[in-house]
Amino acid sequence: MWLWLSHASYPTFIGGPQARNLVNMEPERIWGNMIVVRYPSRRTFLKLISHPTYAPLAPYKFIAVELDLVPVSRGTVVPDLRWLIAGGFVIVFLLVGWVRAVVG
Repeated sequence: MWLWLSHASYPTFIGGPQARNLVNMEPERIWGNMIVVRYPSRRTFLKLISHPTYAPLAPYKFIAVELDLVPVSRGTVVPDLRWLIAGGFVIVFLLVGWVRAVVG
C-alpha cells in the first residue's frame, strides 16, 4: 500500500468475484479478490511494476492485465482522494473561522 501511495496511486474499488471468468479463455483461473487501482499515468504504472520491492507481486499484476470478464460484488469503494483532501481542508477552514468568530 505504501508503494502505491508513494507513486500517487491508490485503490478505487475492492470487491469479491461472484462467478468464474465469463470469457472462458482460461477457465482454470479463479479470482479470490479484485482491486482496481488508479495510476496517474502509464509512466507511473511502469515505474511501479519495475520497482524492486514490487517484483514478487509482478506475476499477479501481469495476470490481471490479461482479459478476464468476472462479475464482482460491490465491496469497498474508495472515493477520489483529491475530494477527501479538499473536504478536509474545507472543514478545517470553516472550523478556524468559527473558532475566530467565537473568540474574537
